[in-house]
Amino acid sequence: ATHPCEIVLVEVANSTDVRKVVDIFQARIDNGADDTTYPESAAGWAKFAQVHKSGNFVCMIVLPEGYVIPENVFEMQ
Repeated sequence: ATHPCEIVLVEVANSTDVRKVVDIFQARIDNGADDTTYPESAAGWAKFAQVHKSGNFVCMIVLPEGYVIPENVFEMQ
């Protein structure tokens, strides 16, 4: 099995753009979780991919099983 691993962080100009980026990242997650497209990694996308937002920052993270995504990725130091 393949274990997906992607981290994408963007800053946008306004709340309208935040919504657009959230939708784009969710579409990426949905595509990854589609077992007809990527059957070897679909379960990982379905179980472990997340989108976080804070102000004008949006982050998409998917890590292999066993890795913990912090509750608030924007407070990591």
